[in-house]
Amino acid sequence: MSSQTSQSSPLERNLRLFVWFRVLFNARFYYPVFAILFFDFGLSPLDFYILNGVVWTLASILLEVPSGALADRYGRKSLLVAAAVLMVVEMSVFCLTPSGGGPHVFALFLLNRILSGSAEAAASGADEALAYDSIPPEDRLQTWPRVQSRLIAFQSVGMIVALNVGAFCYGLQSAPFHLDREIAMRLPIFLCLLSSLATLTVTLKMREPRRETGMDQKTIGDSFRTTLHAAHWIWKHPAPFFIVLVLVFFDSIVRLFYTVASSYHSFIGIDPRYFGLIGTGANLVGLVSAPWITFLVSHRTPRFNYRLSALLILAGLCFVALQVPIWGVLVSIPLGMGMRHIHAASSHYLNRVTDSAHRATVLSFRGLAMMAFYALINLLAIGQVLASAPEDPPALWDQSMGNEIIRKTSSAWWIWFSAGLLALTVFRWWRYGLPINAIVDAPSPKTEDQSV
Repeated sequence: MSSQTSQSSPLERNLRLFVWFRVLFNARFYYPVFAILFFDFGLSPLDFYILNGVVWTLASILLEVPSGALADRYGRKSLLVAAAVLMVVEMSVFCLTPSGGGPHVFALFLLNRILSGSAEAAASGADEALAYDSIPPEDRLQTWPRVQSRLIAFQSVGMIVALNVGAFCYGLQSAPFHLDREIAMRLPIFLCLLSSLATLTVTLKMREPRRETGMDQKTIGDSFRTTLHAAHWIWKHPAPFFIVLVLVFFDSIVRLFYTVASSYHSFIGIDPRYFGLIGTGANLVGLVSAPWITFLVSHRTPRFNYRLSALLILAGLCFVALQVPIWGVLVSIPLGMGMRHIHAASSHYLNRVTDSAHRATVLSFRGLAMMAFYALINLLAIGQVLASAPEDPPALWDQSMGNEIIRKTSSAWWIWFSAGLLALTVFRWWRYGLPINAIVDAPSPKTEDQSV
């Protein structure tokens, strides 16, 4: 942004606040010990999958569509303030939840997960829309890429700080000065409560941009109808449907691993104090591999990119099944690279086959589909937990018992993925009878059907 524009625009501060909002809202200090925390509070692996894979996901899905209409009707700042308030309440409930398991602990975690999913849905899209509309129209093409670049850098630093500080604080329960375990395990949550208050302060300082002429204020019913039309359009055309289908399948099983990564790292013998370093390494690998992934997506065929993503993810899941002590931490490399690769490739191909007028709606539906498929994968995980749970489950779960269940279930994830790859191949030839390149590189549906 030019210095003249920077000085003259009263909304320029929104861009800095947008970056801070994303950093504070997403960099959670408890992420490196996420699954372990549930066991520390006395919840079982079954509780964990139900609360995170089903309750949190459904709350996000059900509120994702109406949140867009609410943002259009009441303003983007109002949705962001609501998201920040929900985050404060979410973290307050987390801080006040007693340990020891039982129905009352599960009920408080249930409330926490509903609040968290609601906050995620309220913030989704509203923050980016507010920031983009704060830039003068004539400066958007030049300014927005710089804002995104700054956002990537700040989020990377914020995530590295949160992962290392959170893991260090949690690890203080085994420090020489013997900090009380109940306090130490809650320190990452207390830090998240502070960051939620900072998030609320940031949103209150934002200013609502003036609406552009010609913008319609959608009702909630309009949003649901538009999303259903987008789903019909994707189903009708081979290219977008196949792209979304592959993405949601690949993404969901890798996301399942990341959800329980702290338990996996625990049972392969890594001290929780080092979980932050693992997250730092994974983020650094992502930064280093980003140019390579961009090159492959731009210069190689869809078949090559999809097969490479599948190979990376399958290799990572096979490594997970081996459960190699200490060195098993390296599974984060192929899984992380595979996840980034499939997202970059799918984004490139889906935007290429979607016309500008319908891009936002189609991309929004992609997010809903990812959430829904992730919930289905968690239902499968719940079935695994029930099948591998002891005949006489303990009244109170602890970390070692939870880790044992994760150990038993994660050894079969590569089988799920292989079966899914086979099913995708059979479906592709049954429905389209075409190779991957012919489907993804098909003529853009916008030339055939403009009605989304």
